[in-house]
Amino acid sequence: MKLLKLAIFGSLLLSLAACQTTTPVPAGMYHSQQKYLTFGEKKAMVGAMDTNGAYTFGWAWNQNSAEDAIESATTGCVEGRHSSEIIGKCKIHFIGNTNVRTFTEEELKQAIAAYNKGCLLYTSPSPRDQRGS
Repeated sequence: MKLLKLAIFGSLLLSLAACQTTTPVPAGMYHSQQKYLTFGEKKAMVGAMDTNGAYTFGWAWNQNSAEDAIESATTGCVEGRHSSEIIGKCKIHFIGNTNVRTFTEEELKQAIAAYNKGCLLYTSPSPRDQRGS
């Protein structure tokens, strides 16, 4: 059973790596993304990076819709941009557990619509799978 759990965890990590963009993100932001993935549903993460490596982000979860989560997360990102004097634009990084950072506007609209319909954009272990029952 432990071997099966280890295999599932390994494939999850490979899936996460495959979802990441080739543009490196600061280590602190990577760890923030990993924490974000543990949050509840109807969630979004919006981030901004500066050319000097500084970054900020906003996140929201347990919202009524993806749009509400995006709006709330964007507010947090904008506030962080201003307080940290980051020039980079706030951009949606995650909807649910899907990294949408490199999506086109059309792909982003489709991802939001699918997420609001309850379609899983990214498969991760269920809480039951994580408990091992």
